[in-house]
Amino acid sequence: MKKLSIFILVLSLMLISGSALADSHMNMMEKGTWNLGIDYDMGGTLDSTNQSGMENDWDVNSGFTINGEYVIPYRDKISIGGGLGYQLSRSLSEDESSEFNFTPLYGIFKYDMEEEAYVIGHLGYNMLSANDEFKSNAELSGGLYYAAGFGIGMEQYNGEIIYSVNNGGWDDGTDKLDLSYSKLSLSFGYEF
Repeated sequence: MKKLSIFILVLSLMLISGSALADSHMNMMEKGTWNLGIDYDMGGTLDSTNQSGMENDWDVNSGFTINGEYVIPYRDKISIGGGLGYQLSRSLSEDESSEFNFTPLYGIFKYDMEEEAYVIGHLGYNMLSANDEFKSNAELSGGLYYAAGFGIGMEQYNGEIIYSVNNGGWDDGTDKLDLSYSKLSLSFGYEF
């Protein structure tokens, strides 16, 4: 929990200083925009690695993620911001009763291209939650979150294709697993 608190503090300071930097570099800076969105996560894979390096992977059923983001213009075609996502619980394909979800908090880097298209990247930290069947009396921990993709804006709407990776940990006292959940998502958002 201490690592999470430090990460949130550092991310907040980065966003605040980025905002102040943008203000000092752009006299006529536009206001930032809020984006509320929903992602359709097209399945994915949950990989695990134990302490001895043995790997295992499971297919994950599709699910949805709800997210909110705030993005401000920085300079030229570059925008920066921050976001928070909440993945609705999803299950392992081989074991429908084992459900988990991640909640990522992340910084955003966006580069505008031609014709309302853009490239976007996320970097942050996410928390891992799961039901009792997934946890099996283990302690869960969060980890690094990162994503990259491209999108297109249409008036107040946007659509994105994003590849993302959520990392976390599972520790029952005798065995410790590093978890990595990777997925491809279609995202639809509304800007205001």
